[in-house]
Amino acid sequence: MTRLERRYRWLLRAYPAGYRRDCGDDMLGILLDGQEPGSEWPAPREALALVAGGLRARSLLNRHLGMAAGLRLAALFGLGLVVIGRAGQNLGVELAGVLHAFPEGGALSGNQVACDVLSLSAAAACWTARRTITVTLAAAAAVLYVIGTAGAAAIVPAGALVAVALLSRGADRMPKLWLVAAGAAFAITTGRDLSGFLAAAPPFLYTDLQYATWALYAIAVLWVVIDPRPAFATAIYLLISYDASKVIFLVYYPGPNGPAWTWILPAASSLVLAAAATWRLRRELVP
Repeated sequence: MTRLERRYRWLLRAYPAGYRRDCGDDMLGILLDGQEPGSEWPAPREALALVAGGLRARSLLNRHLGMAAGLRLAALFGLGLVVIGRAGQNLGVELAGVLHAFPEGGALSGNQVACDVLSLSAAAACWTARRTITVTLAAAAAVLYVIGTAGAAAIVPAGALVAVALLSRGADRMPKLWLVAAGAAFAITTGRDLSGFLAAAPPFLYTDLQYATWALYAIAVLWVVIDPRPAFATAIYLLISYDASKVIFLVYYPGPNGPAWTWILPAASSLVLAAAATWRLRRELVP
């Protein structure tokens, strides 16, 4: 295999696997026939056209799903991110306790660690396991949250786990690419909260990981031209993790809590994002 062929094959990975299996060899032959002898690199315009064509082909994969199925998967992904984010925060704090980053007694209880491990297992099972396993893990984690977490702190994670159990019972599965994004979100969240407590961590690490979190959100929003469902999931995540948590906190602990715009603006932005993603998904499903 020549270098040029290897680089073309790498560019063709922008297309879905089934498309490459059916048409990849023919496309590669046409691309190689059009090159000058001795060429080692595709022309920049040609490379860009291949990537754009592959992304367009991937966007067509959603057409076999109805609107309801697409929104269900998007909501399941967003709720899974809520569960993964909360577990990542807790485990980051727990790891800091294990590393003696703060005085004894500041770490989480064994019950909390069990909650977080079960929550992560339930979220991963949405992609990898039978639906009965997902429902069982999510229900067990929700019960542990209610039993072992005081007051309002249990409402968001337990509610998200119950919703995951309900939504995971559909026929279609989330794309594996979303699992990679969920793993990245977990790693960033855990590392961010761990670095916030470790004196040995570089002072810029916490800030950089915070930027990385927002970069993931930005990618999901920009990805709307390919697949609007991650943008809808991001809106769900922000609405539940930020605004719903804040409302619950205000109900349990009323009093001054900063300007209203600090939570109204994020809520409005999330609703606009959800509406835009829904509109884009609806247009995508029109033949």
